[in-house]
Amino acid sequence: MSVKLFENLMKILKEQYDILGEILAVLHEQNEALRKTDINMINSTLQRLTALSKEMQYLDARREDIQLEIAKACKSDKKDVTVSELITNSVPDEIIKKELQEIKLKFDERFKEVKEINEINAVLIKQALSVVNTVLNIIKSGTSLTYEPKSNKEQSGFSVLNKTV
Repeated sequence: MSVKLFENLMKILKEQYDILGEILAVLHEQNEALRKTDINMINSTLQRLTALSKEMQYLDARREDIQLEIAKACKSDKKDVTVSELITNSVPDEIIKKELQEIKLKFDERFKEVKEINEINAVLIKQALSVVNTVLNIIKSGTSLTYEPKSNKEQSGFSVLNKTV
């Protein structure tokens, strides 16, 4: 089996690892932007995440093609061979096997970090949407609670936006 295929696989995995690092950095920026409710920064991070995701998809397709080539070279008819399966069953050289294991381990750790910050950001986004929806519902209702001099609550027919000070 060609060692070149495994070298190409390692190269792509390293590129994906680097992109995951960039994604992680942008997700931390997004987290900060969400906490500050900085719309411009949020938009900027979304654009960068979209571009990085496209790069990752391209590399993922290339990685899958190489994994399929390796599987075919090993006379496997399986079409969805994982890196773990290749490490276990197909690597012809112990040095390459060790490198692939290290790359996979680092990749998995970074992916876990990305998943964690992404989950935190999702919670922050849900909270922000909840606040926005509540404010919109108040504005749409056209009514608000006001107090009479006797401290009795009374419904007013005026919109929140039409209040005078």
